[in-house]
Amino acid sequence: MTTPHPTAISSAADASVVKGMLARNDRQHDVAAWFGVNAGRIADIATGRKFREVPPAPEHALPPPGPYSYFTARPGMSLAEQFQQALAGVELKWAQAFAEIREELRVSAHERRQTNEKLDHMLRQLTEARRDLGSIEATQMPRATRRRPLP
Repeated sequence: MTTPHPTAISSAADASVVKGMLARNDRQHDVAAWFGVNAGRIADIATGRKFREVPPAPEHALPPPGPYSYFTARPGMSLAEQFQQALAGVELKWAQAFAEIREELRVSAHERRQTNEKLDHMLRQLTEARRDLGSIEATQMPRATRRRPLP
């Protein structure tokens, strides 16, 4: 059974490390990468919405400064857990990219539909204008007479 990818910082100890890393001026993005969570979870701790009462961890208890990747070794995690976390991170990135592409296609299809509707409307207007112009020209053209031309 695989360990699910963490989606939140759930312990006070982890929140303390997050606060210590932020106090050290690590970027929220790097802290999120270290814990394998969304940067919004780090922002919740940074703004005090979560774990407000937890003090920051001391410098000696912090991991080395970032930036980190999904493949950075994490103390206290087995290789299998690190691999599962890295795989979950890659799957998350793939899902995000897929969602962005799907949205771009949806927007593109919508814009194409709107353009086609505008073109259809303009074609109808052009057809009506030609029909109206044809009827105007037909009524204003002089009729041929049977008179003989003057010598």
